[in-house]
This record gives sequence, C-alpha cells and structure tokens, in this order.
Amino acid sequence: MIRAALCLCMVAGVSAAQDLPEGYPPVMGAVSATLGDKALSWQTYDFSVGAFDASAWMHEEGSGYELRIMAYLPDQPRRKKDRIFIVAQFAALPEAGAAAQSVTVNIMAGDKLDGPRLTSEGQPATLEITGFTRKGDESYGEGSGTFRTVLCKTRGGTARIGKKCKPFEGTFDTELQFENM
Repeated sequence: MIRAALCLCMVAGVSAAQDLPEGYPPVMGAVSATLGDKALSWQTYDFSVGAFDASAWMHEEGSGYELRIMAYLPDQPRRKKDRIFIVAQFAALPEAGAAAQSVTVNIMAGDKLDGPRLTSEGQPATLEITGFTRKGDESYGEGSGTFRTVLCKTRGGTARIGKKCKPFEGTFDTELQFENM
C-alpha cells in the first residue's frame, strides 16, 4: 500500500511538472557584479502563473517607491541559496540618473532571507538608475542601473564589519513588474 502511494505521488509530480510550459519561468533580465575580484552573475525570472510574481518589481512604498530585485544563479530559478536581493528606496518614480535614497544588498548563504548572508547593512551603498521605462499604464517595464557597496558576512543575523568584508559593485538590466501602481 505504501509502495502504491509512493508510485502515485511520483506520477503526480511528473504530471505536474509536465503541465508547466517549456521555458518556465521566463528570464526577465540579468545582474552582474564583482565581489572583490570575483565575477558573479544572476538572472531575474517571471514566476507569474495567473498572478503577479516576478522577481524584479517596483511598488509604491509610503510616500515613495521601492525597487526590489531578487535574482538567481543562471538557469537555477528554484535554487534559493546564492540569490542576490537588492532593495532600493526612491522619493519619486525613478528616471535615468536617479539615485536611490537608501539601498540594501544581500547575497543569501542559505534558503532564508534573514539567515546567513553577505550583507551591505551598516555599510554605505549606492544605486543609480541608468534606464527606466514603463510601458504606458501597463504592469511591466524595464529598469537598468549600477550599484556599489561593501558586503560583510553575518553572524546570527548581524553583520560582522571588518576583515570579512569585500567591495561589491555591479549592474542590472531587467524587465520590471509594477505592483499596485
């Protein structure tokens, strides 16, 4: 009986995986950076199936706007470890040349956003928009920019500032989803 249930679950899993369209999730864009002297790259994806769920989006936040980019290792959209998560706050909807008021960058060492990671928390960080378009009043557009900071390892969720830190700078160029705007 247990073996029959196991077989049924395995067949259901294969069937569910086959229901997804080929090329799912589609790539939206890329993030490239150097950590110290090491080159790194990630991709953004649109996980939306019947509801908004892109990994790069802009939304209204308080009296301003927030850009969020969650990018994954190339061709590994299910892998949570080694994701990069960039959050930038803007006073107004950004345009080319706009600098973020505040920026946080994290590279996850595990599955959890608040778990072990390399973080810019406690360090100066900049993000400048080099291109930004919204397709009319549509829910999608595009954004590109540069960022620069220092990333430090965490211990127990707190950044360890000092010799465990490395300079980090890069670029992003991705489609964006606009949420509630």
